[in-house]
Amino acid sequence: MREMKMNRNLIAVGVVYLLLALAIAPAVGTHQTKGNLSLEVATVTQTFKNGNILYVGGSGPNNYTKIQDAIDNASDGDNIMVYPGAYKENIVVHKSLTIRGAKKNEKPVIEPENENRSVVYIIAEKCRIENFVIRGRIYVISYGHSIINNIFEGDGGGITSPNTVEDTIAHNIFRGNGYSGIDLDDSYIMKIYNNTFSGDYYTGIYLSDCGNLNIFNNTFHSMSKGIFGGSVYELKIYSNEFYNLKEDGIHISPSASYNEIFQNKIFECKCGISFAGRGDNIFHNEIYNNSLGIWINGGGVRVFENNITNNKVGINLYNVYPFYGGATLIFHNNFIANEKQATFVDAYLNIWFNNYWSDWHVPLLKIIFGTRCTLLLICYPWIQFDLMPSLKPIEWWRK
Repeated sequence: MREMKMNRNLIAVGVVYLLLALAIAPAVGTHQTKGNLSLEVATVTQTFKNGNILYVGGSGPNNYTKIQDAIDNASDGDNIMVYPGAYKENIVVHKSLTIRGAKKNEKPVIEPENENRSVVYIIAEKCRIENFVIRGRIYVISYGHSIINNIFEGDGGGITSPNTVEDTIAHNIFRGNGYSGIDLDDSYIMKIYNNTFSGDYYTGIYLSDCGNLNIFNNTFHSMSKGIFGGSVYELKIYSNEFYNLKEDGIHISPSASYNEIFQNKIFECKCGISFAGRGDNIFHNEIYNNSLGIWINGGGVRVFENNITNNKVGINLYNVYPFYGGATLIFHNNFIANEKQATFVDAYLNIWFNNYWSDWHVPLLKIIFGTRCTLLLICYPWIQFDLMPSLKPIEWWRK
């Protein structure tokens, strides 16, 4: 009797082990890339927590040879790891995936098979593209993406993102050619930071009808414009560096409102900041060695606590009317060693107050020479005043 019970127990235990083996074996086989069982069990654990991992390239027996094949066989939330190599494809990302170059210091290269199409076309939400060399353009028509640590080069190399929200574009190098490195249209609530823009672009970042963007810690050099925007609002452009640009460091055209430009370094450009808007703040910038430091065409703009030095013209106010946003305020700036410190053309109701002028050393009103023009375009000299010029540099950075 005891032997029968023992045999039954042994049979029951054997059945349990058999069922466990059948359950584990398919899971391991599906994602097998190495022959080590402990590594496969670890993969199964990671799959349970973070989505499956699919591999492209490399020497694994079940790895895909094309990125698109891996995308087509993946599910939302999966990870695709791409080994170094050259992949000639036009990729459509139609699932929410993380697609990443597998080796940090050896990026896989993606170039278009059809050069008339974007090399990567993202239509799914919340994707992440990381650690590639992309010879062409990423086109995004959904939201919530992260495009991180890539190199964009070649004809049109960059990112186009119309009608998107909550994207992050960071730690990329843009060195292609074409109109822009990043082109955003009708996009909102985005972060663009720690990128480098150079090469044969007309502008590093182009913005149209965008709002609530944070653009910071980027470098722009050796092209025409750094940032070019129109009909933008509530932008924060800060802690960037712009230099050696053929035209403007930052160019914001009309219909802009309530933007902030601060803590940037802008030098060796045709114009540091060219701005047409209302209700905006320009402060705590270092603007030097440009043909023109700041050009303002708008109303209700506050320009304060900037260092504007060694430019051919420090600041020029052009066609600034009070009914377009109110008075323009220029105060607590340091104008140092500019060939012409400040001027204006048809700019009304400007308030200059307590700026430091390196060529003015008396406690009297500082005269600012400009021009007014009639409707017949007959122009004649005019003057405005700094009402209380500072007699020593204003150390606003110590506050």
